[in-house]
Amino acid sequence: MTGTDAALDAARLSTLRPVHVIGQAFNFAGVGGRTVSPSGAEITEFLSASRRAGTLGASFWVWQEATPEEWAAVSGFPWSSVEFRPTPPRVSPKRSRP
Repeated sequence: MTGTDAALDAARLSTLRPVHVIGQAFNFAGVGGRTVSPSGAEITEFLSASRRAGTLGASFWVWQEATPEEWAAVSGFPWSSVEFRPTPPRVSPKRSRP
């Protein structure tokens, strides 16, 4: 998933907020996809686009195969500490029985 993909997906899911996106952190060649792992710059762009789109956070698949460059990009990213206030669920008042 690229930064552009993250922003588009967050916009599509905006009515279901909070949105948390998932990105790639491994080589997809074994399953017919991309043949190299994302670079640190790509990870940073993905995280930046996700934050700009208002997502709650981001995670990566598969972290066990993440490269040192990918880990450095994730751990060094300055994710905002903006407070998130979820909307409480609406609860219908219980009717008392006569």
